Amino acid sequence: MRTARYSIEEQRDWAVGSMQFLRGGESPSSGYWTVSPDDAPGPFREEFRIDETLIVVSGMLGVADDEGHEVTLSAGDSAFFDGGTSATLTVLAPLVTFWVEHRAEHA
Repeated sequence: MRTARYSIEEQRDWAVGSMQFLRGGESPSSGYWTVSPDDAPGPFREEFRIDETLIVVSGMLGVADDEGHEVTLSAGDSAFFDGGTSATLTVLAPLVTFWVEHRAEHA
């Protein structure tokens, strides 16, 4: 398992907080994302280049899509994001998610 930690200033292209990769470099890839409100003190944009499914293990995450729909995810909730879309994420409470990214053909 590889671990990487990023701050909001070093956002890279995809994450703040800490990522633990269970399977990476191929499709599907998966891992755990751990982040606190201190790591991401406000809303930030996430660009989903490939399909991603996440399951909230603990904590709370606010999600707003480009059409203005908003939802709050908490422990036990899951979400799917189509590749090529984006969302605004807000870490509302210390958060742990399990995620899976997978490549899919989009028409």
